[in-house]
Amino acid sequence: MDDCRIGVMVLDTFDPNEEPSKQDRIGMAMTDMLAGMRDFRGMLSMAECYQYEGNFEGAFEIYKGIYDDLPMKSPAEQRAVYMGITRCFYEMGRYDGAIDVGSDAIEVNRHFPEVHKYVALAQKASGDHAGAKATMTRAVLYETPWDPKNIEANKAILRE
Repeated sequence: MDDCRIGVMVLDTFDPNEEPSKQDRIGMAMTDMLAGMRDFRGMLSMAECYQYEGNFEGAFEIYKGIYDDLPMKSPAEQRAVYMGITRCFYEMGRYDGAIDVGSDAIEVNRHFPEVHKYVALAQKASGDHAGAKATMTRAVLYETPWDPKNIEANKAILRE
């Protein structure tokens, strides 16, 4: 019952015009789980919740389970899954997987928020510093040229 109250509390205070906080995302995922949502949206929400909790193995398993449905999903939903898989691979130390999946995602859509970051971090961790620098340079130029906050975040990563 406490879980239900937390979920309702989060939904009551959630502002759809702002980026959800970690607590909001966990609350939304918890609400989806309590509602028994086993559709694409519910599973994606659970995977993101696992990521925010640092359970990248659990998130990766969910992403693998919904991967087959991707051709029928919107570009935004596809991006969320590719981004999640790329981040999970990176966080689990599977850098080749992060580079492969993330590079494929960038090839499909270079305006792909944050995926460049995890590809570059995986390249750097693999010892390919030149590749990481090139990836982040492309992120500054192409990722979301309409978003000054994202451009500055990418520039900061590039300087590292």
